[in-house]
Amino acid sequence: MTNLMKTINQDTIHAYVEELEKKGLTNELILRKLNSTQEYLYWGYSNDHLSFPEFQQLKDVIANYKAKYEPLDLLEAKESILEPETVQHSKTDTFLHRWIPRLSLPTIKKNEKAPNTPHPLNARFYIGMAFTMLIFVILGVSIYDQFFTTTSRTLAYPPSPSAASRILSFQGRLTDSLGNPITAATNMRFRLYTASSGGSTLYDSGTCSITPDQDGVHNVLIGSDCGAEVASSVFTENTQVWLGVTVGSDSEMTPRQRIANVPYAINAETLQGLPVGTEVSTIPYINAGGDLLMAAASPQIGSTYTNQDFLLSSARAITIQSAGAGDVTLTATESGTIKFATGGSQHGVITNGGLFGFGTTGPDGKLDVLYTGGEQLRLTYADGSTYTGFTTNSGGDLTIDPSGDDLTVGGDLILADTFTVQAGGK
Repeated sequence: MTNLMKTINQDTIHAYVEELEKKGLTNELILRKLNSTQEYLYWGYSNDHLSFPEFQQLKDVIANYKAKYEPLDLLEAKESILEPETVQHSKTDTFLHRWIPRLSLPTIKKNEKAPNTPHPLNARFYIGMAFTMLIFVILGVSIYDQFFTTTSRTLAYPPSPSAASRILSFQGRLTDSLGNPITAATNMRFRLYTASSGGSTLYDSGTCSITPDQDGVHNVLIGSDCGAEVASSVFTENTQVWLGVTVGSDSEMTPRQRIANVPYAINAETLQGLPVGTEVSTIPYINAGGDLLMAAASPQIGSTYTNQDFLLSSARAITIQSAGAGDVTLTATESGTIKFATGGSQHGVITNGGLFGFGTTGPDGKLDVLYTGGEQLRLTYADGSTYTGFTTNSGGDLTIDPSGDDLTVGGDLILADTFTVQAGGK
């Protein structure tokens, strides 16, 4: 609180008064606000949040501004009340002389001794002082909340997700060929299309019985009163939607009516009933560091769009990282495979049957390496210097080429065909 008191100075008071004048407030209202500010300073001084020189300086600044807005007759009355020879004996004495004139202490002149008799209003004085201090504390807290704190914004959202119904409101007037209103129940049908004529049918309400009023006017909620609810894909996957109306056995009316967007919201507190934040059942939240946060126990990022690939890209490296002892699992469901590609070309694959292939998209063994430009497999002890290479040629011959001089075979070596051993380049 002391630090906040230190922010009140002559400049901030001047800026505050200028802001009040810009708002066009009356002198009476400006004077009332200056009085409230002065009460707040008295409270801070009484509770040792301001030193006496700081308090006296700010009080004089406010007094100068108050003199500008106070009526002339009030200023003259104040000057007649002031007594130059009055001695301010204590903080409490000055405080109460200002704000509780009915309970003020007796004035003591210079070189005059205080009377020995008790003041007749001592009990009332202390009760009034306690009551007044309580009022000033409440005023101080109120002023602090108004000028130095930011009011929290409470979002209006339900405890559980709630999506709005997808229905369209339609109003029309039915008349016969002579312009007379039709008031009897009439069959109507509503369809949504991708174009103003022709195009694909996105929605069909089916035939519904509509009863107009005495003027032939009828109101229909398409997707509620007539037909099933409109699918979300109708509006999310089509840039334009057109409404066609059919009455009775007549042909569809022309022209079709385009479904226009409703006035957009500048800012929405919720999205389909869910608030934005880092709690469970909230919209994913991007923090100041650019991290996408999800509070669900088992969160997933997926695409439900039919027959479309999901791309995860970055201008630089992408890191998939687990915390603690967590595993990183790559899963291809159903008949899918896991593919490895660099530079726009595929170089490896794991089939749905668990076969690993490098250089081939259809491995025939648990590990299948396809490469015709040289060594196909290398077992390395020291990078680039100590290794053994394995190569199979077009005839199916296997060449084992160790970088050292020896090739050791433990156990039996059974040769059924040509077998070439090259050790140390020999």
